[in-house]
Amino acid sequence: MRSTHPRYVPAAVASGALAIALALLAGCATPPQQTAATPAAISPVGQEKTYLELIDGLMKQGAYHAALAHLDGFERDYGPRDGTRLLRADAERLTGEREAAATHYEALLNSPYRASALHGLALIAAPTDPARAIALLDDATRADPTRASLWNDLGFLALQQADWPRAARALGRAAELAPDQPRYQANLALYRELAGQPQAADLPPDVLARIQREARAWQARAEDDPLHLRLADRLSLSPGDVP
Repeated sequence: MRSTHPRYVPAAVASGALAIALALLAGCATPPQQTAATPAAISPVGQEKTYLELIDGLMKQGAYHAALAHLDGFERDYGPRDGTRLLRADAERLTGEREAAATHYEALLNSPYRASALHGLALIAAPTDPARAIALLDDATRADPTRASLWNDLGFLALQQADWPRAARALGRAAELAPDQPRYQANLALYRELAGQPQAADLPPDVLARIQREARAWQARAEDDPLHLRLADRLSLSPGDVP
């Protein structure tokens, strides 16, 4: 993706949360005799969909521990599938369970979720092995060439490694694929500032001033004291901020 500060919510019993979600679907004003919209009349497939939407909502709120608890409940009742494995891997990565997350991502490399799995593995590798992260993201962009978050993360890591051509190409694609994402626009602006290129005319003055400060700090760093630009502020770390 997306970055954010997670907001944790109390974990609920899976069946109770599902009943609440289904009740909301039914609507308070629906008379009991209109069974087509009541929880009892919703098909098993509809119940699964509602439960998955509940879990997805928890992920977007940053309630990753609660999402893991509900994934346990969902897979107990309906069985695992590639989509829930991806949700589990994301939640594990975002709660610090990196080895478990990597195992689940690797299991998805031959699935329709290959690009997302490669992205997750790249985010795990980025803090300690940026070269491997870049290789994984290169592969991910081939699997899904129109996902802006992949290009953004590839571009910023390339920028950190002083790979200017790759950074320019990737950040330019991210910014144009998702023009409403401020993080992607800021990363492209940082590249332009470092490369001595003109900035976009509509860049807000406060953003431009911050970008110029970051660029000066970047250029002034000593070889034995590299600048630490927080990856959490630059990469698409959480599902909620991935377009």
